[in-house]
Amino acid sequence: MNLSKFSIKRPVTIFMMIVALLIFGFVTLPKLAVELMPEMNLPVALVVTSVDGGTTGEVEKLVTKPIEEALATVANVDTISSNSTEGASQVIVQFNWGIDMDQATLNMRDKIDQVRGALPDSAHAPRILRLDPNSQPILTLSMTGDDDVIKLKAIADKLVKPRLERIDGVASVSVSGGEDRVVEVILDPDRMSAYGLSIDQVQQALMSTNVSGAAGTVRQGDGKISLRVQGEFQDVKAIGDTEIRVGTGTILLKNIAAVNDTYKEITQKAYLDGKPSVGLNVLKSPGGNTINVADQAKKEIKALEKELPKNVKLTMIMDASVFIKDSIYSMGEHALFGGIFSILILLFFLNSARSTIIVSIVIPISIIATFSLMYFSGQTINLISLSGLTLGLGSLVDFAVVLIENIFRHREEGKGMVEAARVGSREVGTAVMASALAQICVFLPIVFVEGIAKEIFGPLALTVVFSHIAALLVSLTLVPMLSSRWLKRIPDTSLYEGKGAYKGVNPLVWFNIGFQKLTRFYARILKWSIGHRKTVFASTIVLFVLAIFCMGMVGAEFIPSMDQGKVTISIKMPSGTMLKETEKVVAEVEKTVKQIPELKQLSTSVGTSGGFLSVNSGNKAQLDLDLGPKDKRVRSTDQIMEELRTKLSVIPGADIVVKAFDQSGGTGGSALQISLRGDDLAVLEDISSIILEEVKHVEGTRNVTSSLEEKQQELQIVVDQQKAAYYGVTSTQVLSNVRTAFQGTKVTNYRTGDDEIDVQLMLPKIYKEEITYLEQLRIPTGNGSQIALSS
Repeated sequence: MNLSKFSIKRPVTIFMMIVALLIFGFVTLPKLAVELMPEMNLPVALVVTSVDGGTTGEVEKLVTKPIEEALATVANVDTISSNSTEGASQVIVQFNWGIDMDQATLNMRDKIDQVRGALPDSAHAPRILRLDPNSQPILTLSMTGDDDVIKLKAIADKLVKPRLERIDGVASVSVSGGEDRVVEVILDPDRMSAYGLSIDQVQQALMSTNVSGAAGTVRQGDGKISLRVQGEFQDVKAIGDTEIRVGTGTILLKNIAAVNDTYKEITQKAYLDGKPSVGLNVLKSPGGNTINVADQAKKEIKALEKELPKNVKLTMIMDASVFIKDSIYSMGEHALFGGIFSILILLFFLNSARSTIIVSIVIPISIIATFSLMYFSGQTINLISLSGLTLGLGSLVDFAVVLIENIFRHREEGKGMVEAARVGSREVGTAVMASALAQICVFLPIVFVEGIAKEIFGPLALTVVFSHIAALLVSLTLVPMLSSRWLKRIPDTSLYEGKGAYKGVNPLVWFNIGFQKLTRFYARILKWSIGHRKTVFASTIVLFVLAIFCMGMVGAEFIPSMDQGKVTISIKMPSGTMLKETEKVVAEVEKTVKQIPELKQLSTSVGTSGGFLSVNSGNKAQLDLDLGPKDKRVRSTDQIMEELRTKLSVIPGADIVVKAFDQSGGTGGSALQISLRGDDLAVLEDISSIILEEVKHVEGTRNVTSSLEEKQQELQIVVDQQKAAYYGVTSTQVLSNVRTAFQGTKVTNYRTGDDEIDVQLMLPKIYKEEITYLEQLRIPTGNGSQIALSS
């Protein structure tokens, strides 16, 4: 080969090229992002919309349907599905593979903006999210140590969150739990009736008083000064001093209402090992190095712990970098041991330390060159790419071994170092190149396929191709050059061929003596097989049939499950269950969970179910269990989950699901999903309940659930339009009065520094306690009088 001839004649040039390659590799290696799984450009986007109030049917009709119809006109859409629950809507859009998802999300945003005005006022602005397995929080923290979660939330918002968000690579930090401050304006119905005031009048007075904004400019000398009207409330007392027009005069708000600076009603609680807590989730920026970001965040957390009050503690609930490190380092460790074993085997066979050193130098240089090529192609270090590198590691050794062995043979025949290197590399160089190109041609087509196969196995194929290119170039240049300079001494092969005395011989020779005996034994077996061809053929057929039979006994799955020691228990009570009742069931579940000897940490959240459609719901709860590392447990996670399922199944009135928490970066979802479609929701509900029960009886099924939520019981207030017109009352007035009485209405915001506090207009909370207050609720009429809602 001309390349090997050039390397022998220009050793300094080759040496300088290798040094430059090493320097460049060490510079680019830290810039490679480290992830558990490769970044997947999945053609799936979510549109998530939260809704204040509203039943599942209303959310489906008023929010989900308009968004679905708007998104149906976006180009390259494959399928659209949705999930509507009380208070939230989720629309899932799956595009054709291979499209630009950045442009697709922009197109989605344009379509949603067109229907934004048609959505009800209770619907918040829709959020468009791309489905990315690596977009999950990399760190989850729990702050405990003070029974007052209000103080904990203040510390998390004011101190911890800003410090963590400053870290390079951190996209955002979200705080969950605790209580939010609110100003409640509790109206006195009797006094309002006496003054002939309506809720709308109070609402308009608050909104028109709490106003500030720019009002133009005024000239002063040669310049202009901006004008700003400042009319916002300066303190809570100013809210009570709001004047409300009554006839020809005015009355202060505090004379007809109580103004309380308090906190919102608790709809969600969080605990860590039984103690009240506040949670923090740290999300990294796209393309960031998870391990580096997590390490920097943990350093900042250690610094923050010194500034926190003595009774406040930050506890790590989930650290994605630990599992990534364990997985990546385990893969790297196996690759390292594989390379070491291959070098030792080469040493035993050739009995030449210098030949072994040459191969030992080739392997790390080829690996570093592979990392450089990965950097330029935008790849990351993950389990898949490292699997490709490990797969290519065999070729890294093969190419060098083939060359060095042939050169070594020519040295044994008596040729000089330079001549042996030139002739030996020329003889097998073409074969080595053909082998490399053949393996490249096998893996390279995977890069051009579409779908999930490309997203997962594309990095593996590229890494294999890169490693083979690097191994080929380094083997054809470095091996001949080093061999022409270093192979000065060749061991005496007559020793392990039985022609010399064995006494005092190097131990490596004894290996070759044993290998010579094994070779002769194999020759005898081969001779017997040739003489008994029918027996060998029949045995082969029998083994082939047995292999086919055993194939059905081997399980099949897309990505193997990993025992990560994390278990999630989801609890769902009947719809409408109060938070206190859910807490009682959670206490029973916690009692059972604490009996598990492997339990290291227990995090509990009552009032939410988590996920994209996470809304405060008093009938749901979630427990997260940390069982510790696998090597420190006698039982596996699956065994512990089966025990929990058995013990928790006896708790009445609760739907409890036990499943493993997946940190591996997969897209999640159930192993088997059944889709049921139709136009009549009632018919779908009946059929789905039948299918659900049938599937539950199938052996091996676990956590069988239906996406159809249980119906929420409700009372409907139907407005008699003729009577309403007679009294001069509109449906809007009825809705406004009922909502204010039984839910409360946000009318404006009260600013304190950087915070915005809701000002909520409401009637006394006793109205929520008795249904009789609903019929007695007074509605102001057009002539100033008031009538009961039942009228």
